[in-house]
Amino acid sequence: MGRRVLLLVVAVVVAVVGVGLLYLYVQGAEERATETRDVWVALEPVPAGTPVATLVGQTTRVQVTAVPVAAVLPGALAGDVSLTDERLADLVTTRDLLEGEQLVEDRLGPPGNSPEALAGATRTGDGEGEDLDRLLGTFEFSDPERVAGFLQPNSRVAVFYTSTTSGGAEKVTSVVLPSVGVAAVGNVTVSPEVAVIDGQQETTEVAQALVTLRLTPKEMTTLITAQATGELYLGLLPGELQVAGDTRTSQGELLGTGALDPADGQDGDAAP
Repeated sequence: MGRRVLLLVVAVVVAVVGVGLLYLYVQGAEERATETRDVWVALEPVPAGTPVATLVGQTTRVQVTAVPVAAVLPGALAGDVSLTDERLADLVTTRDLLEGEQLVEDRLGPPGNSPEALAGATRTGDGEGEDLDRLLGTFEFSDPERVAGFLQPNSRVAVFYTSTTSGGAEKVTSVVLPSVGVAAVGNVTVSPEVAVIDGQQETTEVAQALVTLRLTPKEMTTLITAQATGELYLGLLPGELQVAGDTRTSQGELLGTGALDPADGQDGDAAP
């Protein structure tokens, strides 16, 4: 009898504790659902290419709005961030913003990244005023491959290509495009990359960005083939510096085992 009473008491206590925990959880969920964060929100459509600094004071266009935490977009500009801040003052919207849309950092960029500038890029050649029609081709590069932090719209770059020789014996790096113009540089994004080291998977974060280049149709096909079959690197060309189109270095030359045979690297997955 005493044992049954004890078990009944324990069951009642457990039930009370369970109900209490459930109540606390529901209360917390309600609080989280009602929790808000102040972010900048567009009150009317904002066209691409609008300078961020001009949005300040135009209360009919953007204002700080309390948004449920669960609805805040990654990278949304917090309400305590000044749009005249030095970091944002020279940026423009890189795409049209809709009414009610949050201002997100990856939708802001240098003036050269606006649609109007990109459209003009197809008419201005490599930024030196030539009236040349070019395609705009976008390719993804990691930080080292894109001269991290130094590329700007209207920069000139040489494109290098690393591939394996037709026999697969060694690698060779050559210049595939001696000089092309940069139309725009996208914002840096970080993505996980999984590698197997000593039989174990290790995940590292890799910073990457999209770079839009001004290319002729032939240059476009060259880079598409090169990216599919090897590795691309960009080299910033300051001033009037020129790079010889026949510049190349083989693995054998680095190791002092001999020069690359001219026939190597021209077939299969060799340089385009």
